[in-house]
Amino acid sequence: MTQKDLKTYIESHYSDTLKPVSEISKPDNGDVPLVDSEVQIYCFDDICKKLHRSDRMPTSADGLRFNRSTIELIEFKSGFNNKITKENF
Repeated sequence: MTQKDLKTYIESHYSDTLKPVSEISKPDNGDVPLVDSEVQIYCFDDICKKLHRSDRMPTSADGLRFNRSTIELIEFKSGFNNKITKENF
């Protein structure tokens, strides 16, 4: 399967998972997005929910994006609770 084939398949089967980055980048425990952008990408978590039972959900990237020649899996992270220093690195 080529990148073009995968893009066509995702577009035809999972178009309902296309959402703004702002929505996909919201942490599970918060309402404030990590990225403020209306750019549309596929919510890879939603795609996985359609493919797997809730008790068998794999961990997955947050977003899926197609560029001209690449497929990008995107993970949004909010950072660390502790300051990183030389001592605790």
